Amino acid sequence: WATTAVQRRYRACKMRDTCVKQYNKLKKATVSFQAFYRGKKGRSLTKRIWAVRRIKSFLQMCITRKLFLIRRSAVIMLQTAFRGYRARIRYKAMRFAAISIQSWYRACKLGRSQLVQYQSMRHAAVTIQAAYRGMIVRHWFKQKRAAVKVQSILRMIPCRRTFLRMKCAAIVVQSHYRALKAQKLYTKYKISTVVLQRHYRSYLLMKQQRSSYLTLRRIAISLQARMRGVIAQRSYKTLFRSTLKIQACYRRKKQRKIFLLNKKAACVIQQHYRAYCQRKIEQEKYFQMKHAAVVIQNAFRRQQARQLAKKVRAAQKIQAWFKSQFVRRQYKSIVNSVIFIKQRLRGKRERSRFLKVRAATILIQQSWRMTVAKRQLQQENLRKMMAAIKIQAFWKGFKTRKQLTRKHEAACQIQLAYRNYNQRKKFLKQRMAAMVIQRFYRTWQLAKTENMKYKKIREATILLQSRWRRWLVRKKLVEQTLAQKKLRFTAAVYHHLCALKIQRIYRQYRVLKRAKEEIDSVICIQRWFRTCLQRSRYLDDHRKIIVVQRTVRVWLMRRYRAAVVIQKNTRRFLYKTRKQRVHVGIIKIQALWKGYCLRKKNSYHQIITIRRRIERANQNSTEEQKLCNRTAVALDYILKFKHFPHILAALQHLEVATRLSPICCENLARSGATPIILILIRSCNRSVPSMDVIKCAVQVLLNLSKYQKTSAVVYEVDNSINMLLDLLHMYRGKSGDKTSDKCGSIFTKVCCLLALLSKDSQRALEVRSLPRVADRIRNLYELTVRKHKMDIDRISAKLRMSAPCNGVSYIPATPVRTRLVSKLKPDWVLRRDNMKEIV
Repeated sequence: WATTAVQRRYRACKMRDTCVKQYNKLKKATVSFQAFYRGKKGRSLTKRIWAVRRIKSFLQMCITRKLFLIRRSAVIMLQTAFRGYRARIRYKAMRFAAISIQSWYRACKLGRSQLVQYQSMRHAAVTIQAAYRGMIVRHWFKQKRAAVKVQSILRMIPCRRTFLRMKCAAIVVQSHYRALKAQKLYTKYKISTVVLQRHYRSYLLMKQQRSSYLTLRRIAISLQARMRGVIAQRSYKTLFRSTLKIQACYRRKKQRKIFLLNKKAACVIQQHYRAYCQRKIEQEKYFQMKHAAVVIQNAFRRQQARQLAKKVRAAQKIQAWFKSQFVRRQYKSIVNSVIFIKQRLRGKRERSRFLKVRAATILIQQSWRMTVAKRQLQQENLRKMMAAIKIQAFWKGFKTRKQLTRKHEAACQIQLAYRNYNQRKKFLKQRMAAMVIQRFYRTWQLAKTENMKYKKIREATILLQSRWRRWLVRKKLVEQTLAQKKLRFTAAVYHHLCALKIQRIYRQYRVLKRAKEEIDSVICIQRWFRTCLQRSRYLDDHRKIIVVQRTVRVWLMRRYRAAVVIQKNTRRFLYKTRKQRVHVGIIKIQALWKGYCLRKKNSYHQIITIRRRIERANQNSTEEQKLCNRTAVALDYILKFKHFPHILAALQHLEVATRLSPICCENLARSGATPIILILIRSCNRSVPSMDVIKCAVQVLLNLSKYQKTSAVVYEVDNSINMLLDLLHMYRGKSGDKTSDKCGSIFTKVCCLLALLSKDSQRALEVRSLPRVADRIRNLYELTVRKHKMDIDRISAKLRMSAPCNGVSYIPATPVRTRLVSKLKPDWVLRRDNMKEIV
């Protein structure tokens, strides 16, 4: 039985291995086929996407290029217009400058020519006047000579000396003056010629630079146009290269992604295959070890069986027949079961084969259908590709035609601009030639007039020179006669001049000496003045330093006094605090002793029971009964629950907590429950439970508004004033109602709350500025006053009606004097006159 079971297991394992191998082969084939199909599909999709993106990028590039060309043409047109405008402005400025220079130069030339003419005329007139005056003097001298000859013997020597001195001085003065005048004229002529040469050279340089500038500008414009074309081509090429690079990078990235996915899938498959191979090897090893163990067990069991067989052979022989019958039956049953298992296994094997064949046929059908669909898709893609190629060809033709038309238009515009430029250049050349001709004609006319004037002046000067030469000849003759007299006179003049030189040197020495003395005195005065200034500055600085020192000393003294006062006050305060602490301690000790004595004296039954009750209450008190916990629970109830009993209980707890504890008020304000309380008040009606809820809620708000830190929380809620006015209007208390007492209490509490909220002046102004608030308050006041009067009248009428009819007049009762309302302050401390519900 064990051998059959082992064989069965072994055959089943072998069958399983064959089945697993076949399944893995089929799985590998299907996976590879699926991977091939998906790869093919992905590649076709990537090709399609790439084609679509390329068409899209090409269209976008065409649109952007079209916009770029339109903008470029517009920019070129603007640049040409701006440059033409700038050239015209420069030309106008240069023309105006040239005209102004020409007019100035002509004016200068005319002025200089007139000045030269005037100076020559003046010189001629001066020489004529001098000659005429000399002639008159000589004539007078000839007339006077007869008288002088009589007195010449006596007066000859001093008069001769004085005359020769004066003559020599006059000759020296005249020579110096004439030399100075000639030098001035020479410098003027030299400066004018230099200025004229400079202007003419600058004009020639300007003309050369203008021509060179125009040529350079033409060359620069042509170079700029070419360079811009080259730059545009380069930018287009770089853009094209960058797009190609981007597309290549994108494709490479996509292919790399696909490759990495395939690689990952292949690695996973390899890992699974290696694991399967390793598992197979390990399984074979395990089966070998198991077979060896089974063989060893069989051998061991055989040995044991032989030993047992020797021992129990006798018993076996006895039981042989019985066991043979049992074994035969068992064998028959096993054979039947084996036959049944074989039939089932064969059926299963046939079914598995049939399923495999069916799966293979389905796969073949799917692959064939996929190939058919792929062919259809390829045909559709080819059709789309042909259509796209046609669209691209049509678009490229349309684009090239458009570019040709644009280029033709641009060439026409360039030709027009070039022809305009040539015509303008010819016009400017003709204009410059006309201007040069005009300039030369005007210069010729001026030269002609100047030549005529010069001839006239020359004739006049020749006449004057002839007369002047005659006079010089006559003068030379006179001078020859006087030469001998001059020699004698020169010696005397020399001695006189030497004396004059000595006097002049002495006077210069005296003047220098006096100047030195004056300079020394001035230096002394300056030194004294500077010392005085420095002294005054030093004294001012000294005064300022003294003032600063005084102020600093005063400040230090004040600081010292303040420190002394602060120390005294602190010591006094510390002494007082210590004394107060000691006093408080003594009072506490006295109070404790007095309390102890009183308790000892008055230790009767009632006080003992009260004390025990208080101790029992303290022992029974829990954390839930504390005010802070009660406020937290009440806030939780208000925020969570919607039932009237829970809300009413929570409001009662909040009313007690806010009445007795400022910390609870602050916690309530911090929790943000005040708007919810106001919303709760607004949502209530005029029923009795709603009135109880409103009463508790208004009391809570009143307790909050009594506390200074939390009063702003109630006021800052939106529409809080209007809501309170609505409550006043609703619960103004009608006489005869069952709920008039509750209405009256709500009315009074809301009035107190409004009074507390409008206590601050700024808040009161804000309340008054609200729309229709003042009118509503006035109406409520008038209504309450009218109701009060009506109530008084009604009470008095009732009393009159109820009075006996015996003629006695009605005497109204004296009104009860109510106490003044105390200041609205929070009730933190429980007093005997202010005991309210705590629970």
